[in-house]
Amino acid sequence: MAHYRTSVLLLLILLLTLSLPACLTSSAPDSDIGAQIQDGIKATLTREAFLISVNSARETEVVLNSLREQLLSLPGFGWQGPMQAAQYCLDNEINYEEALKWIDQSIGRNSNFSNNIIKVELLKRKGVTDEASKMEKTAFENASENELNTYGYQLINNNKIQEALDVFKLNIERHPDSWNAYDSYAEALNIFGDTDQAIKNYELAKSKAPDEQKERIKQILSSLQNP
Repeated sequence: MAHYRTSVLLLLILLLTLSLPACLTSSAPDSDIGAQIQDGIKATLTREAFLISVNSARETEVVLNSLREQLLSLPGFGWQGPMQAAQYCLDNEINYEEALKWIDQSIGRNSNFSNNIIKVELLKRKGVTDEASKMEKTAFENASENELNTYGYQLINNNKIQEALDVFKLNIERHPDSWNAYDSYAEALNIFGDTDQAIKNYELAKSKAPDEQKERIKQILSSLQNP
């Protein structure tokens, strides 16, 4: 689709360029001809942007309709389906009202850290900050080691490195004997660019890790210590 739109844009600009000789034979001053050309290109780009916007809106509506249909089928009666539909809306910054209904369905079927955090983010987008803060506090208080670890990586994938560091650090405070908590924290520190602290926490992870993980961590340490 992107290749098609680019081709259309190039074709429109080419057609505009081919019309230049007529402009150049005009008695209008050169500055006026240049302005006319620029106005023509701007109009072409504006039309292309409008078409892309319309097509994007249509594609989004197709996806939303598909999600609605899927939620009426057997998989939609679990807690994961409504959660994934709400996550789609959150990721694409659309349809928050319906997304809140979907995430409430998910929470009603199985309340857990993942769907509670999605609702927190939806509430923040809606400006319901007090309820979001209370729910976020409760979600973190009840989160397991694995849930915090998974959420930390979700934040990394969304390029929220500092927030990920805070989550991984919280996980270490709650689970000081977990090699995986230190391993994840060290990875985030390395992404953040704090090599010294990354090495320190990889060393801690290695000292606590099972034998099958030690060689992997050792190789990471070697690459950090001998870049």
